[in-house]
Amino acid sequence: PAEHRIPGARQYWIRVVGDSVDRFMREGSLALCTDVWSWARDSEDLFRRGNGQLVVCQRERHGLFETTIKQLKVTGTKAELWPASHNPKHDGPIPLGDTSDVNGVSVVAVVTHALIRF
Repeated sequence: PAEHRIPGARQYWIRVVGDSVDRFMREGSLALCTDVWSWARDSEDLFRRGNGQLVVCQRERHGLFETTIKQLKVTGTKAELWPASHNPKHDGPIPLGDTSDVNGVSVVAVVTHALIRF
């Protein structure tokens, strides 16, 4: 189903694999994702409205891309992508703008709905 509050928005479903967001969605759940720039006007709007929201981010490492769902947490002018997991191996944030071991981290979509697997 389309997000009717955002006519014409690019949307898609992704299946959750793994446990990095198991506080919200278990493995096998489906997340309805809305293109970030259809959901937010700009970065300021995303950080203001999206604080605490689940988002889809992409990381590029040496030409390979990883797509993952994380929780956006904004404190002052600092934005980070956090796992929302009970598993202690997912213990730290991915700072937006950090390029220490990656070629780029970007938010590509916002999770607007979920079909939870029980």
